[in-house]
Amino acid sequence: MFLVGVAAVCLTALASPTISKQRKAHSGRGVQPPAAQAEQGRCGATPSLQGTPYPRDDWNLLCEREVTDIAVNYPLPCRAPREDYQFPMQDEFVITAWWPPKMTQMAAYAAAHFNLVATGNIVSFSCQYDPTKPNNISKNFTTTDAFDCIASNLPEIAANGLKAAFSTGHYVRDSHSWAFGEAAGFGGVTPVQATGYSSYLTAPEVQWIVEELARRNLSEHVVQIFLHDDDADVTQETTDAADYLRLNAPHVTPLVNTFPDSGPETMYYSRIPYFSPEEYAVTGASNNATHMLMGQLQYFYDNSMLQDRYLLDTWPLFALGDGGGVSVYHSDSLVRAQVYAALAFGARGLYYYCWGHGIWNWDAWGLGSPGPNYPFVKEANADALAWGKLLIQARFVGAIATDACTWRQCVQPGLGDDSPILSMSSNLTAGLFTAKNPEPAIGYIMLVDLRVATTIGVISPRAVHVTLPSDCSATLIDPGVERHRYLAGQVVHGRADTVVTVTLEGGQGALIKVSGQSCVQKMLGARSWWFDPAAISLSHAYPSEPSPKASTYGSYGASIRYKSPGGLAGDESNYIIGGIWTKDLDSDFATKAIADAGFLVATVPATASSLPTTLGWAASYGIFIMRLTGIDMSPSDVASTAMAYGCHTNWFGMALNGTLQKANCASSIQNAVSQGKSLRSSAYWQIPVLLGVTDIDCALDAAGKGLPLTPIRINLKAPQGSAASVASTVLSTFRDLQLRSAGRPMTTSIMLGACDTNSDSLFRFAAYSSLVVAGSQSLWWEDMDACAQVGSAKFALIGGINARVGQWGNAFLSGPGGVANVAPARVFSTSSLAMGNTSKPGGDSTDLVQAMSPEMLVFELFGTPVTVPGGKKSTHLLFVVSTEVSVEAGGAIPRNVTLTLRKDIRGTQPIEGNCFEGHCVCNMMRIGNVLPLILSGGSAQLVGYFLVDEQ
Repeated sequence: MFLVGVAAVCLTALASPTISKQRKAHSGRGVQPPAAQAEQGRCGATPSLQGTPYPRDDWNLLCEREVTDIAVNYPLPCRAPREDYQFPMQDEFVITAWWPPKMTQMAAYAAAHFNLVATGNIVSFSCQYDPTKPNNISKNFTTTDAFDCIASNLPEIAANGLKAAFSTGHYVRDSHSWAFGEAAGFGGVTPVQATGYSSYLTAPEVQWIVEELARRNLSEHVVQIFLHDDDADVTQETTDAADYLRLNAPHVTPLVNTFPDSGPETMYYSRIPYFSPEEYAVTGASNNATHMLMGQLQYFYDNSMLQDRYLLDTWPLFALGDGGGVSVYHSDSLVRAQVYAALAFGARGLYYYCWGHGIWNWDAWGLGSPGPNYPFVKEANADALAWGKLLIQARFVGAIATDACTWRQCVQPGLGDDSPILSMSSNLTAGLFTAKNPEPAIGYIMLVDLRVATTIGVISPRAVHVTLPSDCSATLIDPGVERHRYLAGQVVHGRADTVVTVTLEGGQGALIKVSGQSCVQKMLGARSWWFDPAAISLSHAYPSEPSPKASTYGSYGASIRYKSPGGLAGDESNYIIGGIWTKDLDSDFATKAIADAGFLVATVPATASSLPTTLGWAASYGIFIMRLTGIDMSPSDVASTAMAYGCHTNWFGMALNGTLQKANCASSIQNAVSQGKSLRSSAYWQIPVLLGVTDIDCALDAAGKGLPLTPIRINLKAPQGSAASVASTVLSTFRDLQLRSAGRPMTTSIMLGACDTNSDSLFRFAAYSSLVVAGSQSLWWEDMDACAQVGSAKFALIGGINARVGQWGNAFLSGPGGVANVAPARVFSTSSLAMGNTSKPGGDSTDLVQAMSPEMLVFELFGTPVTVPGGKKSTHLLFVVSTEVSVEAGGAIPRNVTLTLRKDIRGTQPIEGNCFEGHCVCNMMRIGNVLPLILSGGSAQLVGYFLVDEQ
């Protein structure tokens, strides 16, 4: 028998290879000759043939995702996908709806100030359905029938002042009609399926549609083609179709509906401009309007970051109900609040879910009638058209809210001397916008009344007040044609402040234009970091992406391609382990070695010419790149670099003031703080790291000034030849750091220098003990290229340490507010090192540790349950550290040690993993309360234990 192993990540299909080749030819990401293409293996199926004369074999491989292609050809420097198109509605605020109208409802749809209509219900309800026929259809439609139906109705759609998004929707299809254009549409890439046709349009079908519209002189009416619904992320079939439009018909843009935060990075890579996440928080049986609205605002705010990071145009799908699983609420305030909040949080279009049922009383056979929400939609849309056109030309820079709010970055008015809003009435949120050049002294405040109810007419109008600093001139911008004017709107400019007053209905909005250079600068300064300053990690939380780790980081065989740390970390590690290289990474091989050595972040002095290649290598192996800025890098250069590469999935942030010299703290901070402010106002999702700090006071000062991640450089040099004195100083520094950082807006972190020592035991002791003594949430290594080159023994030593810290560190990561998942409850010691507040083992029969070998510290841990190997949730963890250290390499040899625990302990389990041998999670344990271990000098072991009465 001949066996061939195939990676499960690849999904193959029986189809023509021409579309995959067409994608290469149409990609716009660099058409490559066969010799160059031979360097890439797709879906991880073929090893790299880089530097060889041999062409590849796997030309016919069809996959959901060409992973290596993405890594190599990610579009850099960052540029908005919209720039690749000539969208006729580019300068308009687009308003559209799902479950769109049929032709008899088109006039009412246009009257409600929608300006884009999907044709998805025209085929079935306007052409095919016939209540006089069996099964209510005139006949099964071929694709030609469906196209003819849509084409014949385009002039009437245009006569209503609407542009069309081509969509076939659901209709009863002739089972022998496989593609639009029939034979001309064959060959498209699609997932393997039972039917002979694709559920969605493929690239050859899109080409036929575009060409047929042109042949019939109908091109001006269609500005968009709908490619996919309910997408988790953009896969090859959709990318191929989008590529055709971008390169051959840029006046037509692609549209894809996705789940919340589902692969927005793949939309950027595929050059699909419009991000339309399905976000239906206003639904369900809770009947709590405020709770539902807060959930929707969280979605909108998350969208604003994803829009900024990947330079997309967000058209959020928000719920008014679909008559089925998504509840229909007849509520004036919930309609208004969702529309105006979408505007306030930077949406560049509105996408209602749904026209049918949510807005219009749907009748499959007749006209239907306006639903209770229709007049409120009409009014809000009129305002959105008027104000949205202004706001899409500006930049959303944050939001301020009164009272409690649940979305990330919730900022209260009047916080700080430079707040752009001093005070405002209760239950308000204000989206802040600054105009782009050439009017840098212009800004906007999009005000939203957050009082909502689940019924109509129960919230009374009220006068609300917004107090601005005196250097802000303010004007109320007139609303749309349905409201005509504000009720009791006025602006009073005084010496001390500027007060804006306006009367608002529940959920209603108002737009305020502000001017003044200092006023707009305050608006720019209102932005806070996206992440929790006290808990920075690489964890990914759906759907808000609190770290640089993108939503698809772990997709498409990541555990095969990336270093899998094992143990508690599973197939991803979130604990930040960074290395500092003063030279650029020079090869794919070096990058893989760095990833295999447990590094998640590589800090390099990359240039514009080297960064695309470096980031491509990083994406291939799941690490992140951070750029050294240099002390002379201006704040504006920091911002421009961050924006030029911040769209990349594997860009981490900026190493601020990264000279790696132990400069004067005050001057270092002064320059770095300016760089950090620039980074926060332009690319607030990126991580700022201040390097070269040896003093805890300096790190605390930096944290108070907006730089929350400052690794403390630990000195492991032993000038007097005493390893014990170095270890004692390390413990003292760690204890001080843990105590003084508690409750501060900083993520505790340490840095070790590869050139400090050749002592393996001191490196181990400092790295491992930092987890429990300092509460360190990240580990950094300096001088890697000087003293721990790839392939050296010291590099291998550091890699071994990283692998264990990477899997254990997840258990020690802080949660909200910097509270650790697990922390020491008690420390038992037989060490000669002074630790403070320790206990001798066996002091009482109830003590967990009854006896242990000399020169050991044992930390009894408590906290949030973590999953130990074998799948059990446990809070029963011990961290065992050897304090036997030496200044010599290998001077503290491995030794046998023993712990004797209480008699009610039935078993122990050292938590280790060996992914190389296929055991990322080892599930063996030792029976009884006696735990034998082998520990090298300075080493440690995380141990789970089980009580007699536990199952």
